[in-house]
Amino acid sequence: MKHTCSTLRPPASDTAKEVTVMAEPRISAVAALIDATVNAEDLHPTAVGDALGALGITGTAAVEVSERMHRVQREHARLRRREHELSALFSSARELAELRDIDAVLRRLVQRAHEMMGVDVAYLSEFDPITRELRVRETSGSVSESFQSLRVPPGRGLASVVVESRAPQWVAQYSDYARDRHDEGIDDAVAAEGLVALLGVPMLTSDDVLGVLFVANREEKSFTPEEISLLSALADHASVILQTTQILDELQASENKTRGALERLTAHLAERDRANTVHQELVQAVLAGGGFSPVAETLASALDRAVAIIDEHEQVLAAAACRCRRGCSSPPMPCARRSRRAAAPGTASWWRVTASRPSPRSPRAHSASAPSSSAQGI
Repeated sequence: MKHTCSTLRPPASDTAKEVTVMAEPRISAVAALIDATVNAEDLHPTAVGDALGALGITGTAAVEVSERMHRVQREHARLRRREHELSALFSSARELAELRDIDAVLRRLVQRAHEMMGVDVAYLSEFDPITRELRVRETSGSVSESFQSLRVPPGRGLASVVVESRAPQWVAQYSDYARDRHDEGIDDAVAAEGLVALLGVPMLTSDDVLGVLFVANREEKSFTPEEISLLSALADHASVILQTTQILDELQASENKTRGALERLTAHLAERDRANTVHQELVQAVLAGGGFSPVAETLASALDRAVAIIDEHEQVLAAAACRCRRGCSSPPMPCARRSRRAAAPGTASWWRVTASRPSPRSPRAHSASAPSSSAQGI
């Protein structure tokens, strides 16, 4: 009889449990390393080292992995900060674009620079292309009146360097800045505000410098390329909006000027047409041969006044009452004496027309029925 010897094996379920128990520390270690790359602030200081030890990574390999982890952490933090900055920048661009008043745009620009850059003070210096001075126009976080009204002479201070170079400029310690750029008035204002580190970026149009946007700290600070880029982008957005606002203001002023000129031209043309119409009516009245009465009627209708035509002896030749629609009821002037009384100050309801008849020996004696006249208001 043949006997077969067999080896006893544990159940499969027990093996799986054993593998799972052995793998749990390694899984936890990998999870800790992944968390360290995206949320290092909430981890224990020794979490990365403990995780590497659980994975059996020690010595030089552990140091190399730790350095790589730190680089990933820094890059992730930079990307998150950049995302926040871009979001704030786009929000600022939309907000500034909704404003149409230049003062409101500049005020909000400085406030946004103060908030986004996380600095102690932000301010805007306006550039005068004629005097080449820079004047502090808007501030945020400032406490000194002398600084808020500061004027920077040409060629002095960090602001002038920004204007001349048309590029960002910064200094970690203003007292150590180039001595030939210092000015007593500027130094006193900066000291009164307690500023130490400054960063300025130009606000540019295609050909001109509008001003300089500054941020400053009251302690020494080195500004990073990301901070310089962010402030420059904000200044560029504001420059475009300011230029657009100025163009709109100029267009509005031009429109108002053109509208006024058109109104004056329209009034002039209306007066000219009215004068031409009256002239034609007077010519027709004279050519019709009706004497002075049609002329007086025509003038009264055109002038909205009662009219009397007198000769050189101030004898009334013809008269016509006012035909205006304003309720005027001036009767015809019966004699020249009344015309003189109507000339009293404050009474302009009568017009007197002096007529002279040509001499019988004149070449135009045959047209005596067509009087030549001169009119004056009385």
